[in-house]
Amino acid sequence: MAQGKGFKKKIGIGAQSAFDTKVIPTHYLEFTDEAMVKEVEEIISAGITGTAGVTRRLLGAIRVGGTVDLEVFPEGGIGLLLKHAMGTVDTTQPDDVNDPDAYSHEFTLANALPIYGLTVSIDRDIGVREYFGCKINVMELTAAVNAILMAKFTFVGRDESSGSTFSPTYPDQNPLVFTQGLFKIDASALEVSNFVLTLNNNLREDRYGIVNSGLRQQIERLGKREVTGSFNRVFENHDLYDDFVSGTPGALELLFEGTVIAGGSGNLKYTVKVEIPISYYNSFTPGTGGAEMADHTIPFRAIEGTDKELKITLQNKDTTY
Repeated sequence: MAQGKGFKKKIGIGAQSAFDTKVIPTHYLEFTDEAMVKEVEEIISAGITGTAGVTRRLLGAIRVGGTVDLEVFPEGGIGLLLKHAMGTVDTTQPDDVNDPDAYSHEFTLANALPIYGLTVSIDRDIGVREYFGCKINVMELTAAVNAILMAKFTFVGRDESSGSTFSPTYPDQNPLVFTQGLFKIDASALEVSNFVLTLNNNLREDRYGIVNSGLRQQIERLGKREVTGSFNRVFENHDLYDDFVSGTPGALELLFEGTVIAGGSGNLKYTVKVEIPISYYNSFTPGTGGAEMADHTIPFRAIEGTDKELKITLQNKDTTY
């Protein structure tokens, strides 16, 4: 019997119209790693039967979820993932006359995520497993020198079952690389070697009931979401340290621009833009170390003000998510 090959794997995702009903994929992911699993708790009877051995084992709560890591493309499945990680999306055309094929998708945070969730279909060469009722608990974006922009999504789901193979289509564009990125604080460019952003939706994972089923009944927000992160830079001045000490926030922006969107004036490019309007720096001290003084990592926390803590904009040829 042939052994399954990891390089033959495929992942597709689709937005559901009911929490407990899976759907066929509508978008596909070029991923680098996945760890989606179904676990079933065991319940051991404590009944005494005159023997030292365990005599009865039963099945309990079903836990479905895991992670998917991927390179970030400026179009395709990343848009559907952003919608389900953040909550809402508003799609417009920046210039429908001169660039009729270009669309701008603005993803913003919402109090509640899309209620029905996603189906994550994974063809693992030997067979297809479909994880459904999946909601995104954590999203992490990472940009680094000499690297592709990366994303990691952590899912919490309802159930898993077998599925049918599918034929994916992938974006024509390349993933975004660090040479296409620019980091800014308060609209001024700043040299950084690494940027990490984490959105934690703090979803409730333990909603089970005595309802003739071991499945999760719904996945809702348990507490407040958190938007945190960090960036790394050389020690050039005390400006950001002074802002940390005085409690002065900054507006952070990470912009990646790809190639020109074909079919128009050439003024619009494939774009991923991350905006954090109010960011407070947490404890750090620049200049520590020995003879080879280390770069310093600046952690931050975003808070909600007039605008939400985080906004991500995709500009591409996708018409909707």
